[in-house]
Amino acid sequence: MRRTILGIEKIFAAAIILGSAVGSVAQPRIVAYVPNWVDLDSFSQTIDYAKLTHINVAFENPVNAEGDLSFNQKNSALIAKAHTNNVKVLISIGGGSASEDRTLRSRYFHLLNETNRAPFAAKVADYVSRRGFDGLDVDIEGPSINQDYGAFIQELAKALKPKGKLLTAALSKGYGGDKVPASVFEHLDFINIMAYDGAGYWDPKSPGQHSSLEFAKDNVTYWLNRGLPKSKAVLGVPFYGYGFGEAFRMRDYSYSAIIAAYPGAEKVDQVGSTIWYNGIPTIKAKASYVLDQGLDGIMIWSLDYDVKGERSLLAAIHETLASSSASHSGKKAEFKVVAFYTGKNDRAHISFVREANLWFSKMAAQYNFSYESTSDWSALNTDFVSGFQVVLFLDTRPEDPAQRAAFRKYMENGGAWMGFHFAGFAMSPSDFPQNWDWYHNDFLGSGSYLSNTWRPSSAVLRVEDRNHPATKDLPETFSSAPNEWYRWSNDLRKNPDIKILLSIDPTSFPLGTGPKPHEIWHDGYYPVVWTNKRYRMMYVNMGHNDIDYENRTEKELSLTFDNEIQNKLIVDGLLWLGGGGNL
Repeated sequence: MRRTILGIEKIFAAAIILGSAVGSVAQPRIVAYVPNWVDLDSFSQTIDYAKLTHINVAFENPVNAEGDLSFNQKNSALIAKAHTNNVKVLISIGGGSASEDRTLRSRYFHLLNETNRAPFAAKVADYVSRRGFDGLDVDIEGPSINQDYGAFIQELAKALKPKGKLLTAALSKGYGGDKVPASVFEHLDFINIMAYDGAGYWDPKSPGQHSSLEFAKDNVTYWLNRGLPKSKAVLGVPFYGYGFGEAFRMRDYSYSAIIAAYPGAEKVDQVGSTIWYNGIPTIKAKASYVLDQGLDGIMIWSLDYDVKGERSLLAAIHETLASSSASHSGKKAEFKVVAFYTGKNDRAHISFVREANLWFSKMAAQYNFSYESTSDWSALNTDFVSGFQVVLFLDTRPEDPAQRAAFRKYMENGGAWMGFHFAGFAMSPSDFPQNWDWYHNDFLGSGSYLSNTWRPSSAVLRVEDRNHPATKDLPETFSSAPNEWYRWSNDLRKNPDIKILLSIDPTSFPLGTGPKPHEIWHDGYYPVVWTNKRYRMMYVNMGHNDIDYENRTEKELSLTFDNEIQNKLIVDGLLWLGGGGNL
């Protein structure tokens, strides 16, 4: 995974080298619906998680007029297995059948009206958190979409985003899409475009392909023309087909059943008399289309219809996207990043460094920059760092005067920097005294460390500047990954050179659990991410993972990069720095 080049640990950005650990979160997204009417205990053991990024469990729905959602206890097996493999799991509400059910449709209309939608959204958000899901997928379709849909999505965003949860939707151009207001796009993390069911058993006199490549393109174009960003467009593909003529029946044919009955069926799109579906060539063509258009990814309905081995449609999707990633990694990097770290003493900081190196490597493969890291601080010299557009301090700062001078020269000559957590620490007396005035007072502006919360806790963070490139796409507030939060000697609000991007929202209080009283914050103003207008820099207070110190297992209880909204902040900040953005 690593090799040493001139004393530098070079962490290769290509996802193909990082193996399954990278494949589990590689981009574009690969989202698979898994129905919970199958035996999830056994099916969850057969999923190739390395080829997926997200799973949508289908479906749970309200069981009464109060909006209490059902829960299949076997969902838990799938959630646990997916999380072990770093795959996000969302719960999907609605569904095509539910949308046609008059009782359930009437129930949704009741819950989405002006009086009930906010309490229902809050109840759903609580359900998502309590059941261990990573987010919610809204699959309200067709006749179940009414004038309250847009307001409902907005209420869900208000309830879910502060908890750090994803919010997505499954939408179709021809089945209710025209009733969906474009205002929902800003609230959704991505939309699964259901580009299938263009023909089917409901119209037996109109046989034909229900999900051609052209049909897929037309559906995507429809949503893009309405204002959906490509970065939120996920193309849906079917793992099933429909029969006409002698093959007609009032339900679908799974891909697995088709290829079992017709040898070689994986190579074509129609068999018998006549079943129409998507074989491997069409699935690969759709995956290539996603790449060519820069879409966010591919969605599958549904994973239980696939097969294992060389005839697998999931494998065909993954192969197409992965081969592009490998090709992409061979392009000339748009900018170069080098990270310095110490990685000693504090187990929480060591954990963060290891996690950060892997995560930045994955982002390098996705966003086409190069990433190297080293614990050799002697490399912090003018000759070396001049070859990089961005320097990161993952856990500490340089101590040698010559290294400090080289870093200051780098920054004053237009270099860019991002620092995390302990990189801003200074306290006298300690092993890291405040003996570098330019760095702590002029550059960071924060001065000395004064105190911190304990133990590592999630905080609700408020975006202070909605126009900055690092924060413009973030929700107004969101829940962070657990962290140890710092308080500083200087009030950054009084420094005209400092632009505070995020601070701790008062709804976080009390923050921390102690046991010491001063480790629990009850009020106050605490900036956590900021920039200095005189330099291309961004300081991020996050970077302390929770560790099981009490039981001496040193088990990681939390991960900094296990939060998609927070990750977006960091990667957008890095892209701003690497792109030479304005101060």
